[in-house]
Amino acid sequence: MPLWALAQGITSLRIFAIPLVIYFELRADYPAVLITVAAAVLSDILDGAIARRSGITRLFGKMFDFAADFLFVLALVIYYSLDGHFIPCVWTTPLAAGVSYLVLCVRRKEFARTRLGRWNGTLALGGILVLAGIRVFYPALPPAVWQWVSVVLSAWFLAAAVENIAASRKNPNKKTLDNPAGYDKIE
Repeated sequence: MPLWALAQGITSLRIFAIPLVIYFELRADYPAVLITVAAAVLSDILDGAIARRSGITRLFGKMFDFAADFLFVLALVIYYSLDGHFIPCVWTTPLAAGVSYLVLCVRRKEFARTRLGRWNGTLALGGILVLAGIRVFYPALPPAVWQWVSVVLSAWFLAAAVENIAASRKNPNKKTLDNPAGYDKIE
């Protein structure tokens, strides 16, 4: 099996982890939540490393990785909002960041990353992993902790959305900080 195909398979594990995490949350099986979220975070680390090692990073793989991160984070933020842990409107912020990022990519006709946007998945997946780890030992986290985490995530995602919107209004031919040679073109 080609390494790039292995990377795609590992990326798909994050999408399959979504219903598992929600199932374990509903059962209050917090060690299983922690293991599943940790596996999702590990899949995010491994898929990129394997794709880069293959020497072939494909546009589809980059978009699929973004989609897997986006769906995983959005699904869990919506779940935690509906469950009453997060502030009810917090789910709109990763949605705004994701949509504004897609607009940025379409307007620039390239798979671009902004300074904040490149850390969205890491911050969100890391935050969810930390919450899952804490809940193993303290299942009944105080509401203030949940609200603090939801405010931090919201502020980050809103800042990323604003940066995406600002970047999409700039010269689309301008090369960005991440890659002076440019990005994979979307054509």
